[in-house]
Amino acid sequence: MVLIGLMFLVPFYFLFVNSVKTFGDLLTNSAAWPEVFQWGNYANAWEKIKFPSALMNSLIVTVVSNLLLVLISSMAAYRMVRSDTRFNRILFGMFIAAMVIPFQSIMIPLVTVTSNLGLIDSLFGLIICYLGFGAPMSIFLFHGFVKSVPLEIEEAARVDGSSAYGVFFRIVFPLMKPMYVTVIILNTLWIWNDYLLPSLILQSSNLRTIPIATFALFGQYTKQWDLALPALLKGKCEGLCGSGIMWGSCGNGDKSGSPVNTDAQSGGEAAAGEKTIKIFQFKVEIAEALNRLKAEYESSHPGIKLDIQTVGGGSDYGAALKAKFAAGEQPDIFNVGGYRELDTWLEYLEDLSGEAWVKDVLDVAKEPMTKDGKLYGQPLALEGYGFIYNKDLFQKAGITEIPTTLEQLDQAAQKLQAAGITPFSNGYQEWWVLGNHNVNVAFANQADPVKFIQGLNEGTEKIPGNQVFTDWMNMLDLTLKYSNKNPLTTDYNTQVTLFASGEAAMMQQGNWTQVQIDGIDPDLNLGILPMPITNEPNDKLFVGVPNYWVVNKNSQVKPEAKEFLEWLVTSDTGKQYMTKEFKFIPAFSSIQASEEDLGDLATDIMKYSQENKTLSWNFNRFPEGVPQEFGSTIQAYVAGKSDKKALLDALQQNWDSLKK
Repeated sequence: MVLIGLMFLVPFYFLFVNSVKTFGDLLTNSAAWPEVFQWGNYANAWEKIKFPSALMNSLIVTVVSNLLLVLISSMAAYRMVRSDTRFNRILFGMFIAAMVIPFQSIMIPLVTVTSNLGLIDSLFGLIICYLGFGAPMSIFLFHGFVKSVPLEIEEAARVDGSSAYGVFFRIVFPLMKPMYVTVIILNTLWIWNDYLLPSLILQSSNLRTIPIATFALFGQYTKQWDLALPALLKGKCEGLCGSGIMWGSCGNGDKSGSPVNTDAQSGGEAAAGEKTIKIFQFKVEIAEALNRLKAEYESSHPGIKLDIQTVGGGSDYGAALKAKFAAGEQPDIFNVGGYRELDTWLEYLEDLSGEAWVKDVLDVAKEPMTKDGKLYGQPLALEGYGFIYNKDLFQKAGITEIPTTLEQLDQAAQKLQAAGITPFSNGYQEWWVLGNHNVNVAFANQADPVKFIQGLNEGTEKIPGNQVFTDWMNMLDLTLKYSNKNPLTTDYNTQVTLFASGEAAMMQQGNWTQVQIDGIDPDLNLGILPMPITNEPNDKLFVGVPNYWVVNKNSQVKPEAKEFLEWLVTSDTGKQYMTKEFKFIPAFSSIQASEEDLGDLATDIMKYSQENKTLSWNFNRFPEGVPQEFGSTIQAYVAGKSDKKALLDALQQNWDSLKK
């Protein structure tokens, strides 16, 4: 039993020891005891996520929600038991039924009702939601307990002249101590750690709870574990301490249920004469830099306020954006991907074709957000991917020329293997590595990718029998032939760690890995290779725009929103933030960036882009759900559960089942 108990402490060991390591150490050897304790991680996490504010918000929400749940649920359950009418029996049955309704099915109606009541972006609104969601289970538990309380005790109290409220609070409620402690424990575990509901209700950065604040450390690709783990550990410790105090107070008979004044702010309000631009964006990597930009913009533009909300990382930005529109909380500026997402959101988008900055947008960045000759978005940045390679390991293996054909890539892999170096670090556990980026190689190498995709939708083109897909599979097989061990259980972090620690010479990834690689070894000499699928030379990288800034055409501050986007890409301050703070590859010919600003990988991608040596990103053209299905299908092939013919047939079936 002792050993079983100790097993439950293992996660806490990993949480603690990795919270005091450097980013590189925790990725390369997570189980080892730290050689040097990096206590500065805690200070950095404290400052970056504004921990005191997040802690106070979490405490207010958790404590007040629990007090109200215990008070209201116990009184409701007592009344239902002692007044056993048909109405109360039906009402109790409805509470029981509510326990099995999935949250996702009522998410949008909930946000709509909350918005209509004016409770969006307030701690009080979040508390009311928790009261509604927590009441069914709490009432169920109290209901069963009240049935066990002898009725004779209450009758004796009434004979002594006690009122109905006196009987409940002086006699029954103290007897409920075991049950209300149970209710508090269950609800505290849920409310303290909840992310989804606060992310839907709270918008202002000063109202973030600990889970939301911690998620600011998780980007679309990168995860700052050296800061996230200290933040998580502090959150758990504070939660345990707070729960202990609350339970202790309950045990001492403190029945105070007075609501706490949360001083919640109503989102979108501005002082007289001021205008507020609401910005809803998904790049959590730039959230802190955006806050600094906000301060500079507001100081240089009196009367304008920026209300920036970031939702990304572990959450579904698309679902959150749809919930906002359904609730009538439409942002003025938000993010939209190209092609398929452009069609989805077109009715809300302002035509930006006449803006001054449009002439400077690179051609590769225009097409995904262009419809009927009109440009509907401002590109955030360029991103590119291919085979990232370690130049020093190539030199060590005697590889003197960059491989541009499949045969040359095979020969390079053989030389690396002969030198004791793993050629490829494959993170094929991640669906998007295969279902977005890898399979895009086959689409981008078609003679006309747009026409081919249109043909798939119309039934005039097929994946089985297409020579380019057959060639693409040869490249996929080559990466598996010279792969790291267990590629199907290698996630993104492990893939990058294997490469950055020098254990592997190549990996299929993009410039977004630069920050994480630098965290492990900032001195690596890096470059990006094309991904050849035949013996015809390929000197092109896959370059695209991950997302765009768009303006809501129904916005009340449309001119101000357009002015902000223009300032972002034309002013010296905006350009500096784009390159030096956001670390973006500019999608504008008017913005220059140095290798020092961006790093080796982005510099290579920028060079290929300027020389027009690029192939397109096409996964945003796929029918909704197809990339995820492609990922699963290719993973089955990697696992040896299908052959080449079965894989191509399955990819066609994936497309046919989801095309519209």
